[in-house]
Amino acid sequence: MIWKYPPEFDAFIRENAPGRHDWEIAELARQAGWDVNEQQVKCYRNNHKIKTGISPNCEKRKYYIKYSPEIEQFIRDNVNGVQSSELTRMVNEAFGTSFKVSQIQGFKKNRKIVSNVDTKFVEGSPNVRSQFKKGDHISPATEFKKGHIPDNYCEVGSIRVRKGVGRSSAQTYIKLTDTHNPRKDWQLYNRYVWEQANGPIPKGKCIVYLDGNPDNCSLDNLMCVSRAAITYINKRHLKQTDPELMRTQYITAMLNNEIYRREKEE
Repeated sequence: MIWKYPPEFDAFIRENAPGRHDWEIAELARQAGWDVNEQQVKCYRNNHKIKTGISPNCEKRKYYIKYSPEIEQFIRDNVNGVQSSELTRMVNEAFGTSFKVSQIQGFKKNRKIVSNVDTKFVEGSPNVRSQFKKGDHISPATEFKKGHIPDNYCEVGSIRVRKGVGRSSAQTYIKLTDTHNPRKDWQLYNRYVWEQANGPIPKGKCIVYLDGNPDNCSLDNLMCVSRAAITYINKRHLKQTDPELMRTQYITAMLNNEIYRREKEE
């Protein structure tokens, strides 16, 4: 860097850096005859510990480059009583730019430029909906007909394999009601099978697959265990694919948890 930038360049940067962005310093340097860009100026400042006194968050030149002083003055002169969409069109035509409406809106918001346009709906103002009476069909060709049944409709009692809410693997579900609310209508099939044979699942308990296969919902492969027992098994990496071995593992885990709870109470 020393051989490329002589002492005159260093003096120039130190003199012009305070209060200016790197892109501004680079422009001044090019006007003075130094062929440098913004990144080179930034690297030189960092290497020689030259500070600009500007917060790093303000170093981005987004608004300084895109919105020149002429554009800002044009917006201020024409903003009164003009909506953002019309103002955007006027700016693009005047300066040959391609700003979006959202960009002009952000520009006005950041600089607290107010258009004084009242966009509130006033009773009696014309609108599209007022052209239709209550009960009129706006697009009958694409409306659902009365009694229409979707192609993916499932009868009560249907069994479907799908990804459940909050689960990474696919689970088997059964449809028990038809309220059109998936969370209420569908239940995990393993819970349904177990409850049909043993009654409601106690609070704090859940149903596990002894062989680890969520597709096997036979009663022999299901077991009602506590969540603490599942945590015990997972922490110690005791999961196996042998159903009888896993049944023993879960019973042992629940027994150990119960012993720990009683000892803690005493």
